[in-house]
Amino acid sequence: MSLCRFRPVAAQVVCHAHSVRTFSASVAPRSISAWKKGGGKGNSSAGEAFAPTIRARKSVKWQNEEITLGDWKPSKAETINIGEILRLPEKVRQGATNAPGGLYPPVLAREGLSAFMLRKHTLDVLSTIEAESAKTESENVYVLDGPRGSGKTVTLLQAVSHFVQAGWILIYVPQPIHWVNGTQPFDPLPTEDNARPQFAQPTVASQFLEQFLKINNEAALRSIAVEGEGEQTVLSVAQEGIARPATAQAALGTLLEALANDTKRSPVLIAIDQANALYAKTAYHDVESRAVTGDQLATIKSLISLLSQEKRLKKGAIVCAIDRSNTQFPSPLLESLIASAPSVSTPAVASLKSPEGRRAADFSHVDQYGVLLSPKASPASYDPLTTADSIHPRNLKRIDVPIYNKFELASVLDYYHTCKQLAGVDSISREYVEKEWTATGGNALKVYKRCLSL
Repeated sequence: MSLCRFRPVAAQVVCHAHSVRTFSASVAPRSISAWKKGGGKGNSSAGEAFAPTIRARKSVKWQNEEITLGDWKPSKAETINIGEILRLPEKVRQGATNAPGGLYPPVLAREGLSAFMLRKHTLDVLSTIEAESAKTESENVYVLDGPRGSGKTVTLLQAVSHFVQAGWILIYVPQPIHWVNGTQPFDPLPTEDNARPQFAQPTVASQFLEQFLKINNEAALRSIAVEGEGEQTVLSVAQEGIARPATAQAALGTLLEALANDTKRSPVLIAIDQANALYAKTAYHDVESRAVTGDQLATIKSLISLLSQEKRLKKGAIVCAIDRSNTQFPSPLLESLIASAPSVSTPAVASLKSPEGRRAADFSHVDQYGVLLSPKASPASYDPLTTADSIHPRNLKRIDVPIYNKFELASVLDYYHTCKQLAGVDSISREYVEKEWTATGGNALKVYKRCLSL
């Protein structure tokens, strides 16, 4: 069997081989200053090969080969494990999807195995989520932002893996673009006169509920009662919605309401990837041929009610990620809000004051190239949802996903080298890592593509 068959897919995904080595955090440099001093324990010349250590890991059978990988567990969320390649838990691999392609990215489902590198940034995100869940009510909506290929989706997936293993209740939305791209049936809902048309997506709601049950512990869901529904629980409501697709939309709304209000349950993490799709123009049109926006679809509207804090999430946290790879469904509104949102990792930059007469939202009027625009030229000024204040996400906090530092890059390159993905490279030296860091800028996706092109 070729060792190249399972290749890294998307940011931070890595391939596998007979024996897997990663840099030990105890001997590898963790900062640029450490690199300048010559790496880990003992100084080494720029061209000298590193000697990564081999840690004890669980042996996994895959394609008739013995693969050794660490498993993602809450106990692994320690600084000492930074740089280690960790396999996603079975529950996440099987249930963290609502798209026909399987686990995101879809190719991982076909290969049956996926693993990602633990980064310090991931540990910071986990700490932020835990701190938010300790509050009586969730106060902020955190958004993972960064250039294409920086690792936003992977960071979100790692957070899901961590907290589902820790016993939390997960509402994970990996690919809402499939809800707005015109591939799912939708039915008009009764509305009041002159109200914007609303649409149900029973198939989407049913898939949502199926995925929700796959990833969560049934015993935990059975213990959460639904107010006003007799002896119904969150589990029974979800099961009924799946059994009767026509009622799935209503069941999903009831489920989210119950989870948001219950305070005796385990903490809840709402993790939404491709969040721009929630505030985008969809591929659907109403009976008068007007474009339907995301907030007119019932499933998305249920989530937006939590992002806008129309409904407050008790004992939990909300984390989203922006998709910069698929540009088919952009949201100028959300881009503007994120641009002016304070960062949890860097000092907040005061946004420009809104002109007199503008709505509550405050826009920075900076386009994707960093050019300052007049209010009339701002892309958000043409967004139909800009004036819909009631659905705007509240208290946005931006979490910038950083590029690889040199230690992280060294760990990934060593793994690629072990997997025979670096043709013509005899060993991973400090000189080679410095060269690749300069060539890729530390961008995870560029590292991946460059390694495959060698």
